[in-house]
Amino acid sequence: GLSHRVELVAIDANPIYRSPSVLQAFDRDESLAQLPNWLYLTGTLAQLRSVWNTFSVDVSVLPAGAMISHADGAAVLDATGRIRWVMNADPGPATTSTKSSFAVTLADAARSVLKDA
Repeated sequence: GLSHRVELVAIDANPIYRSPSVLQAFDRDESLAQLPNWLYLTGTLAQLRSVWNTFSVDVSVLPAGAMISHADGAAVLDATGRIRWVMNADPGPATTSTKSSFAVTLADAARSVLKDA
């Protein structure tokens, strides 16, 4: 299976709330904390902007600071850190169908990259 060969890494896309405690609370609320190989990274604003730029993620604070706007996307990197596949498409509101479609697409991309490795 893929689980022992794949790391799932999320990058914080919120320029206001970047503390590890906020990300840990998000992981717990979304039931992500128990996923194997799951990492949720944060850093200084300069570090995050560098990552956002690398993956072409636009992040902005909406008026009154109530919401953060950012593109949803995923990337598959090989063992050397080279970007092999990128999806910068927002699937829209989460439904069972869009979650399943995203998961299948991402898993297929990971399998393809691992097969080429």
